[in-house]
Amino acid sequence: MRAQSAMEYLTTYGWALVVIVVVVISLISLNVFNVNGIGPKAQPGACQVQRPYGSGTVQFINLIGTCNGELPQFAAYFNGNTAVGNVPASSTLTTPFSSNAITLSGWFKVYKMPASGFAPVLYFGSTGASYCSPADLQINPPSTIYAQVQQIAGSNSVSVYNSVLTNTWYNAALTFTSNGAISLYLNGQLANTVSTTAYLDTPGQVYNLDFGSNLGTASSGSSACGGGPYYFNGTMANVQLYNTALSANDITALYQEGIGGAPIDLQHIQGWWQLNQNINDYSGNLENGTTANVVWLANWQSGYTTP
Repeated sequence: MRAQSAMEYLTTYGWALVVIVVVVISLISLNVFNVNGIGPKAQPGACQVQRPYGSGTVQFINLIGTCNGELPQFAAYFNGNTAVGNVPASSTLTTPFSSNAITLSGWFKVYKMPASGFAPVLYFGSTGASYCSPADLQINPPSTIYAQVQQIAGSNSVSVYNSVLTNTWYNAALTFTSNGAISLYLNGQLANTVSTTAYLDTPGQVYNLDFGSNLGTASSGSSACGGGPYYFNGTMANVQLYNTALSANDITALYQEGIGGAPIDLQHIQGWWQLNQNINDYSGNLENGTTANVVWLANWQSGYTTP
C-alpha cells in the first residue's frame, strides 16, 4: 500500500516538476536571470561630450549627463547580409591619420564567423585613394579578429590577431603609432603587437568609417573596398575613436568601465558612437552616421559579463 501511494504521489506531482524544470530552462535561455539586465538602462545620449567652443575644439571640454557607466538600452545588430552603418568622410575622421596616431575601440559579439573573405567590424575606407582601408578591425575565418594598418606607399599592411568565440561580448581596441607599433587589445589586455614603420595619411585625403561592412560609402551604395562586399554578423556597441595611441593602462581602464563607459581621454576623443538606438556621434564633433537594415536589440545582454 505504501509503495502504491508513493507511485501515485510521483505520478500526480511528477508532471508538475517537469513543467517547472522546463519553465526555468526557458527563462534561463531568455536571459531573464542575467544580473547584467537588472537596473536602469541609459537612454540614447544620456552621457555625451560637451565642447563649449564647438566641434573640433578642446577648451573646457567635459562630460555632461548621466555618465556612471549604465548599461545601454539597445545595441546594434548587423545581420551579416544587408545591415550597414556609415559615417561620411570628413576632416574630423581624418585627424587621427594626419597625426599618424590612432585608437579605435568598440564592443562586439560575433554570432556567425565568416566562411570566406572577412567580416568587417569597424572599417575605415576611402573610395578616392589607391588603397581602401588605412585601419580596421575585422573577423577572419575561421575565428580570429585582426587589427590591420595599411601602408600608403604600396600594398603592404601590418596585422595582429587573436582568437575569439561566438556569442561572447568582447572589447577590442586597435592602437597605432607611426614608427612605433600596431597593437590589438582584447578585454583590456594586450593580445598581440607588431613593430611597424607604416604610416597612414595622404595629403588631401579624407576617410569615412563603416560599421559592419566594407562598402566604403555605404549610404551612396558604391562598390566595396577590399572586395566583396563583406558583412559582419553580430552585435556592436560603444565605438570610440581617438587621435592618439592610448596607453595600455588607458585601454584597461576603458574596458573596466564596461560596455556603457564614457571616453577615457577627452582631449583626444574624435568620435563616440554609442550605437544605442542610433549612430549619432556623442563626442561633440557632430560626426553622425546613417544605417540600413540595422536592428536595435533591447535584449543584447546575453554573453556579456560585467568587467
